[in-house]
Amino acid sequence: MINEKIEDLLPQRPPFLFADKVSDFHPGKFSETELFLRPDFGFFKGHFPNNPVMPGVLICEAMAQCCGTFIALSEKLEGKSENELYYLASSNVKFLSVVRAGETLKIRASLVKMFQGLAQFSVEAASNGRAAAKGTIVLASSKNAK
Repeated sequence: MINEKIEDLLPQRPPFLFADKVSDFHPGKFSETELFLRPDFGFFKGHFPNNPVMPGVLICEAMAQCCGTFIALSEKLEGKSENELYYLASSNVKFLSVVRAGETLKIRASLVKMFQGLAQFSVEAASNGRAAAKGTIVLASSKNAK
């Protein structure tokens, strides 16, 4: 298990922080995060009443944040004292099943390649033992953002 506090790795804060912890990390390979979907999350009130389903766009954001934990942990290993800010540059995600309140969303972001301030990942999310989403995400360093 990783002992890093999620707030020390990611710039996001509640209510837009979609990771409770980093459950696994292998340098140069992947990062895994988990998020318990508390029924009192605000988005469940409107998506959908009496059928609380996590919006796909928020699953995609949780996947991007998992990618961010990989970059932050990698930078710590390299001895960088300040984490560089990365932005979502591209996503191509397919949603496979719904994710409901009360479940735990588990995400894996596997590094495909890093090049010219960009980091490409293969991502997958699962909940209750079933695949929820998979695809690719690219993050761009703040040096590339205009």
